[in-house]
Amino acid sequence: MRVPLKGSDKFCLELNSAYSKMEQVYFDSIKSSLKTSTIKVMLGDGTITDSVTFDPQETVRYFNILGGRLKGWSNSGVSKSNTEDLHRVSYQIYKQLEKYYISVHFEIQFHSLKFYRVDKRVLEIQKEIHELSRKSIEIHQSLAKTGNEIVVRELGNMGYGDLPFEDLLEKMLSDQNISSQLEDKAKEVRSKYPELREVEIKERALAAEINDYIMEVYTIDPVAIDYNKLMQGEVGVALYMDIEVVNNMKSKVRQAYVNIENIKAESGKSIINSLEKLTGIISDMEKWQREELSLNTASQNTSPESEFKDRS
Repeated sequence: MRVPLKGSDKFCLELNSAYSKMEQVYFDSIKSSLKTSTIKVMLGDGTITDSVTFDPQETVRYFNILGGRLKGWSNSGVSKSNTEDLHRVSYQIYKQLEKYYISVHFEIQFHSLKFYRVDKRVLEIQKEIHELSRKSIEIHQSLAKTGNEIVVRELGNMGYGDLPFEDLLEKMLSDQNISSQLEDKAKEVRSKYPELREVEIKERALAAEINDYIMEVYTIDPVAIDYNKLMQGEVGVALYMDIEVVNNMKSKVRQAYVNIENIKAESGKSIINSLEKLTGIISDMEKWQREELSLNTASQNTSPESEFKDRS
Protein backbone atom coordinates (compact mmCIF):
# COMPACT_ATOMS: atom_id res chain seq x y z
CA MET A 1 0.00 0.00 0.00
CA ARG A 2 1.55 3.23 -1.15
CA VAL A 3 1.36 6.31 1.06
CA PRO A 4 -0.30 8.85 0.95
CA LEU A 5 -3.57 7.00 1.45
CA LYS A 6 -6.84 7.92 -0.24
CA GLY A 7 -9.04 7.43 2.82
CA SER A 8 -10.59 10.25 4.87
CA ASP A 9 -10.70 8.58 8.29
CA LYS A 10 -8.61 9.79 11.22
CA PHE A 11 -5.74 7.33 10.69
CA CYS A 12 -5.42 8.12 6.96
CA LEU A 13 -5.44 11.86 7.57
CA GLU A 14 -2.86 11.67 10.38
CA LEU A 15 -0.63 9.27 8.42
CA ASN A 16 -0.80 11.43 5.30
CA SER A 17 0.04 14.50 7.35
CA ALA A 18 3.04 12.79 8.96
CA TYR A 19 4.21 11.55 5.58
CA SER A 20 3.80 14.96 3.94
CA LYS A 21 5.85 16.60 6.69
CA MET A 22 8.58 13.96 6.39
CA GLU A 23 8.68 14.46 2.62
CA GLN A 24 9.12 18.22 2.98
CA VAL A 25 11.74 17.88 5.71
CA TYR A 26 13.70 15.39 3.59
CA PHE A 27 13.57 17.71 0.59
CA ASP A 28 14.75 20.70 2.63
CA SER A 29 17.42 18.62 4.34
CA ILE A 30 19.07 17.04 1.31
CA LYS A 31 19.28 20.28 -0.68
CA SER A 32 22.55 21.11 1.07
CA SER A 33 24.01 17.93 -0.48
CA LEU A 34 22.97 19.11 -3.94
CA LYS A 35 24.94 22.34 -3.92
CA THR A 36 26.32 23.14 -7.35
CA SER A 37 29.56 24.70 -8.51
CA THR A 38 30.65 26.18 -11.83
CA ILE A 39 33.55 24.53 -13.62
CA LYS A 40 35.36 24.96 -16.92
CA VAL A 41 34.87 22.21 -19.52
CA MET A 42 35.95 21.69 -23.11
CA LEU A 43 33.63 20.79 -25.97
CA GLY A 44 34.53 18.46 -28.80
CA ASP A 45 35.51 21.39 -31.04
CA GLY A 46 37.90 22.76 -28.44
CA THR A 47 35.56 25.49 -27.18
CA ILE A 48 35.97 26.18 -23.47
CA THR A 49 32.76 26.94 -21.61
CA ASP A 50 31.26 27.00 -18.12
CA SER A 51 29.14 24.15 -16.79
CA VAL A 52 27.28 23.69 -13.52
CA THR A 53 27.69 20.43 -11.61
CA PHE A 54 27.14 18.84 -8.21
CA ASP A 55 28.81 15.94 -6.44
CA PRO A 56 26.54 12.84 -6.18
CA GLN A 57 28.94 11.41 -3.62
CA GLU A 58 27.65 14.01 -1.17
CA THR A 59 24.22 12.37 -1.30
CA VAL A 60 25.83 8.98 -0.66
CA ARG A 61 27.48 10.52 2.39
CA TYR A 62 24.10 11.98 3.42
CA PHE A 63 22.38 8.59 3.29
CA ASN A 64 25.20 6.85 5.14
CA ILE A 65 25.04 9.43 7.94
CA LEU A 66 21.25 9.08 8.08
CA GLY A 67 21.53 5.30 8.37
CA GLY A 68 24.03 5.63 11.19
CA ARG A 69 21.62 7.79 13.18
CA LEU A 70 18.53 5.64 12.83
CA LYS A 71 17.57 3.29 15.66
CA GLY A 72 15.20 0.42 15.03
CA TRP A 73 15.38 0.74 11.27
CA SER A 74 17.25 -1.59 8.92
CA ASN A 75 18.57 -0.46 5.56
CA SER A 76 19.56 -1.96 2.23
CA GLY A 77 22.56 0.30 1.79
CA VAL A 78 23.10 2.93 -0.86
CA SER A 79 22.50 1.69 -4.38
CA LYS A 80 23.36 3.34 -7.69
CA SER A 81 21.93 2.70 -11.12
CA ASN A 82 21.93 4.37 -14.49
CA THR A 83 20.40 4.09 -17.93
CA GLU A 84 22.58 5.92 -20.45
CA ASP A 85 22.89 9.46 -19.04
CA LEU A 86 20.12 9.11 -16.41
CA HIS A 87 21.51 8.22 -12.96
CA ARG A 88 19.82 7.36 -9.67
CA VAL A 89 21.05 7.08 -6.09
CA SER A 90 18.69 5.19 -3.78
CA TYR A 91 18.48 4.43 -0.10
CA GLN A 92 15.81 2.24 1.50
CA ILE A 93 15.05 1.81 5.17
CA TYR A 94 12.52 -0.55 6.66
CA LYS A 95 11.15 -1.87 9.93
CA GLN A 96 8.37 -4.07 11.18
CA LEU A 97 5.81 -2.70 13.62
CA GLU A 98 3.70 -5.55 14.94
CA LYS A 99 2.42 -7.18 11.75
CA TYR A 100 3.02 -4.15 9.54
CA TYR A 101 6.12 -3.77 7.40
CA ILE A 102 7.10 -0.14 6.76
CA SER A 103 9.56 0.77 3.99
CA VAL A 104 10.71 4.28 3.13
CA HIS A 105 12.60 4.97 -0.09
CA PHE A 106 14.86 8.01 -0.49
CA GLU A 107 15.93 8.78 -4.06
CA ILE A 108 17.66 11.37 -6.19
CA GLN A 109 17.69 11.23 -9.99
CA PHE A 110 19.98 13.27 -12.21
CA HIS A 111 21.66 13.53 -15.59
CA SER A 112 25.30 12.96 -16.47
CA LEU A 113 26.86 14.94 -19.34
CA LYS A 114 30.29 14.19 -20.77
CA PHE A 115 32.89 16.81 -21.66
CA TYR A 116 36.64 17.00 -22.00
CA ARG A 117 38.86 18.35 -19.28
CA VAL A 118 40.42 21.64 -20.29
CA ASP A 119 43.80 20.59 -21.65
CA LYS A 120 45.55 21.47 -24.90
CA ARG A 121 46.56 17.82 -25.24
CA VAL A 122 42.93 17.05 -26.20
CA LEU A 123 43.27 19.23 -29.31
CA GLU A 124 46.62 17.68 -30.12
CA ILE A 125 45.16 14.18 -29.92
CA GLN A 126 42.19 15.15 -32.08
CA LYS A 127 44.55 16.54 -34.71
CA GLU A 128 46.67 13.38 -34.63
CA ILE A 129 43.56 11.18 -34.96
CA HIS A 130 42.38 13.27 -37.92
CA GLU A 131 45.73 12.87 -39.67
CA LEU A 132 45.79 9.13 -39.02
CA SER A 133 42.22 8.82 -40.32
CA ARG A 134 43.20 10.61 -43.52
CA LYS A 135 46.25 8.36 -43.91
CA SER A 136 44.14 5.26 -43.23
CA ILE A 137 41.70 6.22 -46.00
CA GLU A 138 44.53 6.70 -48.47
CA ILE A 139 46.03 3.32 -47.60
CA HIS A 140 42.68 1.55 -47.88
CA GLN A 141 42.05 3.14 -51.27
CA SER A 142 45.46 1.98 -52.50
CA LEU A 143 44.92 -1.47 -51.00
CA ALA A 144 41.50 -1.78 -52.64
CA LYS A 145 42.87 -0.80 -56.05
CA THR A 146 45.78 -3.26 -55.80
CA GLY A 147 43.50 -5.97 -54.45
CA ASN A 148 41.01 -5.57 -57.29
CA GLU A 149 43.76 -5.84 -59.84
CA ILE A 150 45.12 -9.01 -58.24
CA VAL A 151 41.66 -10.60 -58.00
CA VAL A 152 40.96 -9.88 -61.67
CA ARG A 153 44.34 -11.33 -62.65
CA GLU A 154 43.84 -14.39 -60.46
CA LEU A 155 40.39 -15.07 -61.89
CA GLY A 156 41.89 -14.79 -65.35
CA ASN A 157 44.54 -17.34 -64.42
CA MET A 158 41.76 -19.67 -63.29
CA GLY A 159 39.96 -19.23 -66.60
CA TYR A 160 37.05 -17.27 -65.14
CA GLY A 161 38.06 -13.77 -66.25
CA ASP A 162 35.36 -13.44 -68.93
CA LEU A 163 32.48 -14.94 -66.91
CA PRO A 164 29.48 -12.66 -66.25
CA PHE A 165 29.19 -11.61 -62.58
CA GLU A 166 26.17 -13.81 -61.87
CA ASP A 167 27.87 -16.88 -63.32
CA LEU A 168 31.09 -16.10 -61.43
CA LEU A 169 29.19 -15.72 -58.17
CA GLU A 170 27.43 -19.04 -58.71
CA LYS A 171 30.78 -20.68 -59.50
CA MET A 172 32.36 -19.30 -56.30
CA LEU A 173 29.43 -20.50 -54.18
CA SER A 174 29.67 -23.99 -55.60
CA ASP A 175 33.47 -24.21 -55.47
CA GLN A 176 34.97 -23.17 -52.12
CA ASN A 177 38.51 -23.54 -53.50
CA ILE A 178 38.00 -20.40 -55.60
CA SER A 179 37.01 -18.34 -52.54
CA SER A 180 39.90 -19.76 -50.51
CA GLN A 181 42.46 -18.87 -53.18
CA LEU A 182 41.10 -15.33 -53.48
CA GLU A 183 41.14 -14.90 -49.69
CA ASP A 184 44.79 -16.01 -49.60
CA LYS A 185 45.64 -13.43 -52.26
CA ALA A 186 43.78 -10.74 -50.29
CA LYS A 187 45.86 -11.55 -47.20
CA GLU A 188 49.01 -11.30 -49.29
CA VAL A 189 47.96 -7.86 -50.48
CA ARG A 190 47.28 -6.65 -46.93
CA SER A 191 50.68 -7.94 -45.80
CA LYS A 192 52.26 -5.57 -48.31
CA TYR A 193 50.84 -2.60 -46.36
CA PRO A 194 52.41 -2.88 -42.86
CA GLU A 195 51.86 0.84 -42.39
CA LEU A 196 48.09 0.15 -42.19
CA ARG A 197 48.55 -1.92 -39.04
CA GLU A 198 50.79 0.80 -37.59
CA VAL A 199 48.07 3.36 -38.24
CA GLU A 200 45.41 1.17 -36.61
CA ILE A 201 47.58 0.62 -33.51
CA LYS A 202 48.23 4.37 -33.16
CA GLU A 203 44.51 5.16 -33.61
CA ARG A 204 43.57 2.76 -30.80
CA ALA A 205 46.24 4.19 -28.52
CA LEU A 206 45.09 7.77 -29.15
CA ALA A 207 41.43 6.80 -28.64
CA ALA A 208 42.34 5.32 -25.25
CA GLU A 209 44.40 8.39 -24.34
CA ILE A 210 41.70 10.91 -25.22
CA ASN A 211 39.19 8.83 -23.28
CA ASP A 212 41.20 9.61 -20.14
CA TYR A 213 40.41 13.30 -20.64
CA ILE A 214 36.65 12.73 -20.59
CA MET A 215 34.90 14.03 -17.48
CA GLU A 216 31.30 13.81 -16.31
CA VAL A 217 29.20 16.76 -15.23
CA TYR A 218 26.15 15.96 -13.08
CA THR A 219 23.01 18.07 -13.33
CA ILE A 220 19.85 17.96 -11.23
CA ASP A 221 16.84 20.17 -10.63
CA PRO A 222 16.43 20.55 -6.85
CA VAL A 223 12.70 19.88 -7.00
CA ALA A 224 10.51 17.29 -5.33
CA ILE A 225 9.13 14.60 -7.64
CA ASP A 226 6.80 11.70 -6.93
CA TYR A 227 7.29 8.02 -7.71
CA ASN A 228 5.58 8.23 -11.10
CA LYS A 229 7.78 11.10 -12.27
CA LEU A 230 10.82 9.21 -10.98
CA MET A 231 9.88 6.21 -13.12
CA GLN A 232 9.22 8.48 -16.11
CA GLY A 233 12.80 9.71 -15.98
CA GLU A 234 12.35 13.16 -14.51
CA VAL A 235 15.20 14.50 -12.41
CA GLY A 236 14.85 15.66 -8.82
CA VAL A 237 14.42 14.42 -5.27
CA ALA A 238 11.90 11.70 -4.47
CA LEU A 239 10.57 9.99 -1.37
CA TYR A 240 7.94 7.27 -1.29
CA MET A 241 6.68 4.93 1.37
CA ASP A 242 4.91 1.57 1.45
CA ILE A 243 3.02 -0.30 4.16
CA GLU A 244 2.54 -4.05 3.85
CA VAL A 245 0.98 -6.73 6.03
CA VAL A 246 3.16 -9.60 7.26
CA ASN A 247 0.93 -12.64 6.81
CA ASN A 248 3.30 -15.17 8.34
CA MET A 249 5.63 -14.13 11.15
CA LYS A 250 7.92 -17.13 10.56
CA SER A 251 8.30 -16.92 6.78
CA LYS A 252 7.90 -13.10 6.78
CA VAL A 253 5.67 -13.38 3.70
CA ARG A 254 4.05 -10.01 3.03
CA GLN A 255 1.14 -8.75 0.98
CA ALA A 256 0.75 -5.25 -0.43
CA TYR A 257 -2.99 -4.94 0.23
CA VAL A 258 -3.76 -3.47 3.62
CA ASN A 259 -7.32 -3.17 4.91
CA ILE A 260 -7.28 0.19 6.70
CA GLU A 261 -10.32 -0.76 8.77
CA ASN A 262 -8.39 -3.64 10.32
CA ILE A 263 -5.58 -1.44 11.62
CA LYS A 264 -6.06 -1.06 15.35
CA ALA A 265 -5.80 2.40 16.89
CA GLU A 266 -2.66 1.47 18.86
CA SER A 267 -0.98 0.03 15.74
CA GLY A 268 -1.84 3.13 13.73
CA LYS A 269 -0.46 5.34 16.47
CA SER A 270 2.81 3.33 16.53
CA ILE A 271 3.21 3.76 12.78
CA ILE A 272 2.63 7.51 12.93
CA ASN A 273 4.91 7.97 15.96
CA SER A 274 7.65 6.07 14.15
CA LEU A 275 7.36 8.40 11.16
CA GLU A 276 7.41 11.48 13.38
CA LYS A 277 10.63 10.30 15.06
CA LEU A 278 12.14 9.58 11.65
CA THR A 279 11.21 13.08 10.51
CA GLY A 280 12.91 14.53 13.58
CA ILE A 281 16.14 12.70 12.75
CA ILE A 282 16.01 13.86 9.13
CA SER A 283 15.49 17.45 10.25
CA ASP A 284 18.76 17.23 12.23
CA MET A 285 20.77 15.91 9.28
CA GLU A 286 22.63 19.17 8.64
CA LYS A 287 23.85 19.08 12.24
CA TRP A 288 24.98 15.46 11.91
CA GLN A 289 26.77 16.30 8.66
CA ARG A 290 28.62 19.20 10.28
CA GLU A 291 29.61 16.98 13.20
CA GLU A 292 30.99 14.28 10.91
CA LEU A 293 32.90 16.84 8.87
CA SER A 294 34.37 18.27 12.08
CA LEU A 295 35.38 14.80 13.28
CA ASN A 296 36.98 13.95 9.94
CA THR A 297 38.92 17.20 9.94
CA ALA A 298 40.11 16.62 13.51
CA SER A 299 41.12 13.06 12.62
CA GLN A 300 43.18 14.27 9.68
CA ASN A 301 44.86 16.94 11.80
CA THR A 302 45.89 14.37 14.44
CA SER A 303 47.09 11.70 12.00
CA PRO A 304 50.76 10.61 12.29
CA GLU A 305 51.51 12.43 9.06
CA SER A 306 50.03 15.67 10.41
CA GLU A 307 51.97 15.33 13.68
CA PHE A 308 55.19 14.80 11.76
CA LYS A 309 54.53 17.95 9.72
CA ASP A 310 53.81 19.92 12.90
CA ARG A 311 57.11 18.84 14.49
CA SER A 312 59.06 19.68 11.36
